[in-house]
Amino acid sequence: MPLSRVFGGRFLAEALVSAGQDAPEGFVVTALSGQFLRVGNVDRPIRYEVEQLRNGRSVATRIVRAMQDDVLLALFMVSLAAARPSPDNQRAMPDVPGPDALADQAVHRDAIAVSNPALHRLLWWREHPLEVRPVTTADWSKGGDDMFAFWFRASPPLPGNDRLARSALVAYASDRFVLTTALLQQSSLPESGGVTLATIGHSLWLHRDYEPGSWLLSCVQSRSIADSRAFVRSEIFAANGDHVASMGQEGLIVPKS
Repeated sequence: MPLSRVFGGRFLAEALVSAGQDAPEGFVVTALSGQFLRVGNVDRPIRYEVEQLRNGRSVATRIVRAMQDDVLLALFMVSLAAARPSPDNQRAMPDVPGPDALADQAVHRDAIAVSNPALHRLLWWREHPLEVRPVTTADWSKGGDDMFAFWFRASPPLPGNDRLARSALVAYASDRFVLTTALLQQSSLPESGGVTLATIGHSLWLHRDYEPGSWLLSCVQSRSIADSRAFVRSEIFAANGDHVASMGQEGLIVPKS
């Protein structure tokens, strides 16, 4: 993928922040759903236009348009809500090794660069402001794993104690290893880089806040691939087991002719 192409997680994070900065007092971003319409260029500025669609007593809604050179690149519907006391229930976090017991992604990245350069390009085609420690590492280049899991945190750490910034980090990271997980779970993987990956739609639900600077676990699973379209889900947990967010993404996986 060309380095000039804007990473989808950047759109998600910046759209979330744009909507959050327009939130009524006491409201936080709870969900966003976006459609990616055109490829953005990292060398040109992106403008985010926020439209107030609804301001209710409990829920607010914003539309965010990502514009570049007056061209619409992506469109997001963002939900915001006021925090209220309620019952608390969630699915348990998967039983996986903690981040302190795992190696940094650089160890696996360097090995895969030698064993499968095409896969290396798909997984690490640009640098990201994340420290990542993969849980799923065995036989990356052979596929077949049911779940791709990885721990992550901001690198460098986020300054201060800003919930909106923490939510933006989750939004950014929710787009890491998504469509590539759909490829990793196949019995055969491209050896020549002959595949195009492109996100069509991405939805994120933010359930809970988490401690500043803590590790987060993303558990990514491919649920369907048909007609060159993949559907992938993920759940994100804090190190203490809190279910922080859920994600669903549809994207194109098209072999190059």
